[in-house]
Amino acid sequence: MKSIFKIFPLLLILFFLKVEGQEYDRTWGTYIGPAGTDLGHSHMNYFQLDANENFHFYSNVKTNSSYSTAYYSQFVTAGPAYDLSQFSNFYMGSFNSTGGLISAQYADIFNYNQQHFSFDSLGNTYGLQFVNAGMSAPATAGTWFPMPEANEADKVLFSKQSPTGTLLWKTYLPNDHARVVVNHDPAGNTYIVGNTNKQAGFSTPGVFQENYEVIYDPNSNIQPNTYVAKLDANGSLVWATYFPASLVYSIKFHNGFIFVG
Repeated sequence: MKSIFKIFPLLLILFFLKVEGQEYDRTWGTYIGPAGTDLGHSHMNYFQLDANENFHFYSNVKTNSSYSTAYYSQFVTAGPAYDLSQFSNFYMGSFNSTGGLISAQYADIFNYNQQHFSFDSLGNTYGLQFVNAGMSAPATAGTWFPMPEANEADKVLFSKQSPTGTLLWKTYLPNDHARVVVNHDPAGNTYIVGNTNKQAGFSTPGVFQENYEVIYDPNSNIQPNTYVAKLDANGSLVWATYFPASLVYSIKFHNGFIFVG
């Protein structure tokens, strides 16, 4: 009993030291977008910082028929008007490091081009283009998928630009839809998470899950598999594995490891 009381004051001191070390001061805060805006609903890179510490956001806005086009227009700086005929619209833009709005616009969830989808520590910018059909032009030779998958109705094109805006390469992704999560390591490699219907010739030997898992939904349709892939600085595949999860919201590189949420 005596030793317990000796230890307790030490634990109490450590507790208060820990609390004191976690105090933060808010620099700025702001609301984003119209009513119905959800930063996490797009299941993509909904929060990114570029080399200048500008805050880039990608979100989904659920359409409310009670609001007019004029209401939605007050939240954008350029681009097409909000499409009230759609269940939802993408809403994307950026703030500077002090919270000032740089740009904001709406995009069709079935056809869009996100030029500032992701950033690496070397100053390169990565874009994501998605169209429901019709995108068939070849990408860069030697990349992961220089041609789109013939059996995929939805086409996803992923590209890399230099810090000065020069296109370095572009590759198709083997996705069954546009849900993509991306991150990078200090060497310029890119890690991509998505969903695919490709069952053969996809994974690389020795990875976590080499084989496609065939699972049927209630309508007897085969469900897509989630994948994780690593591309080198030139857009070529290093490795790819299937991953046993229906949704992945985040992927991070830290200290030589990949963390998937």
